[in-house]
Amino acid sequence: MDEEFFGKGKIVKSFLKILIIICLVVLFPSTMKAMAGESATVQSEQATITVSAGSSTATGAAITYTGVQLIEVEGLSENREDMEENRTIMQNYLDEVKENQEDGTLYRLVVPKGTYYLSGYIKIYSNTWLDLTAGVTFKKGKASAGLVRCGLGNEASPTGYSSVENILIDGGCFDGNIAEFDENYLINNGISDSLLYFSLFRISHAQNIILRNVELNGDTNGHHLEICSSKGISVYGCSFKNYTGSKVKEAIQIEVANSDDNASSCEAFDDTICQNILIYKNTFSNLAKGIGNHFVVYGIYNKGIEIKDNTFSDIANAAVNPIGSINVAIENNTMKNVGRGVSYTALASSIKTANDPSKAKIVSSVNLVIRNNTITVSNSKSVSYNYNYAIYISGSDYQGKTYALSAVTIMGNTIHSYDAGIYLKSVSNSSVTNNKITESKKNSANNSIANGIVIKSASSNTVSGNTIGSSSGYKIEGCGIYIQDCKSHTVSNNKIYKTKTHGIYIAGDSNVNLLKDYVSGASGQGLKVMDGATVSVTGGSYTNCKKNGVYLSKSTLSMKQVKVCNNSSNGICVEEKSVLNIQNSKINANGNHGVGVYHDSQVKFSKNTISKNKENGISVVGATVNIYNNKLENNKANGISISEATSKSVIGGKSKGNQVNNNSGYGIIILQKSNVVVANNTCKNNESGVYIGTESKALLKKNKVTKNNTGITLVSTGQVTIKGNTITKNKSTGLSLYSVSKAVKMTNNTLCNKGTYEIYKSSSSGKNTNTTIKKMKLKGIKAKSKTIKGKTLKNTKLVLYRGNKKIASVKTDKDGKFTVKLKKKLKKGEIIKVKLKDTSGNSILRTIVVK
Repeated sequence: MDEEFFGKGKIVKSFLKILIIICLVVLFPSTMKAMAGESATVQSEQATITVSAGSSTATGAAITYTGVQLIEVEGLSENREDMEENRTIMQNYLDEVKENQEDGTLYRLVVPKGTYYLSGYIKIYSNTWLDLTAGVTFKKGKASAGLVRCGLGNEASPTGYSSVENILIDGGCFDGNIAEFDENYLINNGISDSLLYFSLFRISHAQNIILRNVELNGDTNGHHLEICSSKGISVYGCSFKNYTGSKVKEAIQIEVANSDDNASSCEAFDDTICQNILIYKNTFSNLAKGIGNHFVVYGIYNKGIEIKDNTFSDIANAAVNPIGSINVAIENNTMKNVGRGVSYTALASSIKTANDPSKAKIVSSVNLVIRNNTITVSNSKSVSYNYNYAIYISGSDYQGKTYALSAVTIMGNTIHSYDAGIYLKSVSNSSVTNNKITESKKNSANNSIANGIVIKSASSNTVSGNTIGSSSGYKIEGCGIYIQDCKSHTVSNNKIYKTKTHGIYIAGDSNVNLLKDYVSGASGQGLKVMDGATVSVTGGSYTNCKKNGVYLSKSTLSMKQVKVCNNSSNGICVEEKSVLNIQNSKINANGNHGVGVYHDSQVKFSKNTISKNKENGISVVGATVNIYNNKLENNKANGISISEATSKSVIGGKSKGNQVNNNSGYGIIILQKSNVVVANNTCKNNESGVYIGTESKALLKKNKVTKNNTGITLVSTGQVTIKGNTITKNKSTGLSLYSVSKAVKMTNNTLCNKGTYEIYKSSSSGKNTNTTIKKMKLKGIKAKSKTIKGKTLKNTKLVLYRGNKKIASVKTDKDGKFTVKLKKKLKKGEIIKVKLKDTSGNSILRTIVVK
């Protein structure tokens, strides 16, 4: 290289180059570092230029050299008519670099400031540093191809990554001049009847190439930058802007050289993949798409792609669409006014066949990470999508088969969206965690539902720690979380505010565990479970919803430690042959019933507190229930209301029944031909402790019915058995019978009430009890008296107690009167108990305090 070369460039001798480098390294080390770039030093020993993004997915290019040869480009003209000569001058410099390579030398071509038209593309070869930092613009001057090629059009048709390497494009602008060269240019100028298309900058079968602080401005129906079958590519600090044309193309396309159809002029078509691609701290604006691909080669995948810290704005379609790639990280990007944020499918609409099908292998575990991005979706129908999701991940249907995806991580993103914030279909073994979806609105173009998170036809996913909606207004126009036909899903610790439909919706052939989710203010149901789903809910709350807190239809639901409060309709509504098991939960202050159960459903309640609801605590119509060990208190209507219940229904249990207290209506009411066992319950301070009517059958056993207005009321009942109950301190009667035509069997009950009658039977009830107990009246007893007098049933044996000590037994006369004479005078304040017992073991117990 002692001869003169580089056309009009300066003569640079090898010995002079070495001398200059040594002097500069010794005298001006900081200057040499700046000349080589942020990460490089120029020295006689090996150095490297690279871009560090702190990524484990892709490190990008590493340009290694031992020396830099500085070449100042001369002779370029800013006159457009000189565009052919400009191209020739630049190509001559670049060709001489190719022809005069020295091992380890990086050739730095410094172009002076100016705007230079080029008549066509220039080809850049290995070990070239194209320095455009002085303020250089290369502008398209003809309608032919773009401006730069690296590795394309070589006669040798390179394979693998063998075309070119070690190239740095530093600064400058490549301008497609789209104000002049729009898609109709060829037609309008009578050149062709075809639409114009071109790509500005193309790389093929290459490795270790860096674009740093480069502006790529304007493209028509093509790509600003094509990366084809290359590895170790870094795009850093660049600007991609302005697109025109009716075709939907990516600003950066990452593709496989498969055929001339998808990778024109990128021979050899050997299906070499792209890998280790770093796209870092760039800006993308006013484009059709940002980064990605629209072709896939079946079973061939690019891999190792990091898209980080970029800004996208005014993108008609997806900001990032990396189909055909695996091991992809999309992190810390800002996407504003985009048609979609991230879109990824298992296959594309255009599918190519591998040139060697034996090397094609479908991969479902794609290792896609979408993390810490801020995505704001535009309010319009995008160019090629019907729905403008912020994040859209989906398997694909192809030739009668579904190609599913797995290993997708969506984490820490902030989303303002239309249609849906996050949409997953046929995606399994993946996670959606700690995202913030503040807005999801209906798209004006398609009137979509606009959910926060949607998952369909998937298995074994985790949805955790997401915040959906806002407490300040209804900004999610659909559901917070929508799940359909999903197996083995866990949904936990999500916070969902003020959705315009439901908080969480689960339907179809789904199996989902909900753990500690918080839903508040939904306009529909807080949790809606439909059409065959099986759901388990542990912890969490469903409150302040405009309809039911929880709604269940044709499905199975288990709940424990859940708070369902302050909803406008029912706390929980169960319909259409559903199954519910609820325990240790609080169902309070709802606008209708605490729990409503209907239509052949089956429900078990245990250890719940159901209180302060505006209607019944539990309302059952035409269903089967097992209700035990619950607290039903201070409800505005009844504690428990049963209608049309089957013979399997039980209120209470063998050991622990329910506490049914302080309800404004009845404690327990059973109607409409129900058949129910009521056992071991306490009914206190209700209008009536237990009410049974309209041909219902019941077994009342070992209940404590106290301090109600009426203890037990039977009206037009079927067969009723009352056994072993304690019916005391009720204001009126202990037991009232109205129009009871069936026999009422009473055994071993204790009655002690304040009204005139212990048992009242209307005239229409006849003799439909097996007890003779009716009433007992005791006269007042004064101190110092030795006589106790009273009146009850005639010819009936009484037992008297002074405190807890039996003091006398006596039989009433034919009029039911009795008199007991004592040996010792009575003292003021003493308690006298009089107990009457019939042959069935029923007893009346009266107490009187000595005055």
